[in-house]
Amino acid sequence: MSIFFKQKKIYLLFGLVVLTISVLLLTIHYYPIPSSTPTPVFSTEKWAALLGEQWLQDTAWFLEINYVEKEDTAGFGQFSKRDFRPNLYTTHQAIRLLQNAGENIENPEEIIHWINSIQQDDGSFNCPADHFDHAPPILEIYWAVSSLKRLGSSPRHPDKIVDFILSLQKENGGFIFNREGDADYWATAMASEILLALGQDKLENPLRQTADFLKQRLDLRLQEELEPQAEKIEKLEDVLILRTILELTPNHTLPEKYAPVLAKAGALIIEEDFVKETLFWPGFSLAHIANQLLDIAALGVSINLDLDKVKQLTVTEVFPRVPEEGFHLFQGIIDPNLLIINDLVELAKNVEEQYPHLQEVIHKVNRYRIEGGWLTFMHLSPSIRSTYGALFVAREIGYTQFDREKVQRFVLNLMEN
Repeated sequence: MSIFFKQKKIYLLFGLVVLTISVLLLTIHYYPIPSSTPTPVFSTEKWAALLGEQWLQDTAWFLEINYVEKEDTAGFGQFSKRDFRPNLYTTHQAIRLLQNAGENIENPEEIIHWINSIQQDDGSFNCPADHFDHAPPILEIYWAVSSLKRLGSSPRHPDKIVDFILSLQKENGGFIFNREGDADYWATAMASEILLALGQDKLENPLRQTADFLKQRLDLRLQEELEPQAEKIEKLEDVLILRTILELTPNHTLPEKYAPVLAKAGALIIEEDFVKETLFWPGFSLAHIANQLLDIAALGVSINLDLDKVKQLTVTEVFPRVPEEGFHLFQGIIDPNLLIINDLVELAKNVEEQYPHLQEVIHKVNRYRIEGGWLTFMHLSPSIRSTYGALFVAREIGYTQFDREKVQRFVLNLMEN
């Protein structure tokens, strides 16, 4: 179960742990590293009486999210104080993942309140825990609006969002990520989805321009001659473009000349070599494109997709490559693997299969939940300082959810090197 507490309590907990570690480092000669038969300063019951049961739970959670386990070693890293805030990207992806997995989102009103609290006067959103180093506003708006929609809510000032998004529209009908540059397919797709979700009367003409822009670009792309690899990527991008066109078109009518786009993409993603090559490419994998095609099919369009073959490849080629912990969630500061996991979990649902180790993934995601949303999923590096302090705290509160042998190996390796 997720642990929720106020941001001030997080800062207090952070300070207490840092203070504890500092004191330990001053007394390291008098207090040996915890052994396999520890003798706590106080019993767990004594600590609970002094600081409360909730403090013990919060401290155990703090240890859990700072624990780093690798194949041969393990240790504890440390989140910085600035990271104890919700992150818009991880919140968006966590909501999507849990809903795809059929899980309930606990305390959704907290998330709704937090997202609305970071909306700016111009309609954009400013995530204080933005590790993208100032993500383009259209991305943050997309994450915010999509999250609110999934939670059955809407932004406080939708009219301001509409005005902001329209300010990013070029004369040709396409959209840009920032204030400068040429229209971009991905930005145009996101902007279209945002505007459709907010659905205001003044959008009819701008969205018609967008549909015309995409049709013109798609017509040009279909006439291009490219190298085989570039052609493959373009075929998959064409699915995104066509999906956006269909969503912008009344009655979702597919012009006959675009039917081959769907057929080619559907044939490409079930080639075994292609499946293996693009397995973990965010946005271009079998899972992502198959989900896009199935979304198009949900609009009433024939997609000519061999769903039995997709299911077979998912079971025989994709799922066997999913690690036992569900997936490597921590490959970078902002984790693109969240997008890959979501695509795979959604595809499993679409082909009526069980995603491997789903409960492990759900547990990993849930443990980063705080009030307002989800923390940034950090790639921490263990340190001897943090590990020593964590082991002391773990001994005092009776926390044992770590691999002692791997931690000892981590310490010994540092001593040897």
